[in-house]
Amino acid sequence: MDANTGQICAPLRTRQDEGDSEVLPDLLDQIPADMAIDTIGGDGA
Repeated sequence: MDANTGQICAPLRTRQDEGDSEVLPDLLDQIPADMAIDTIGGDGA
């Protein structure tokens, strides 16, 4: 989420058989290279 605008920058829904770490590269590909990332989180479900 962009801290200034509140906009979610890289949304992705996963299936039950997918873990957060498996899809992280796809999420990071959605973020512009010049945008700083302070925190990455997942629900761990």
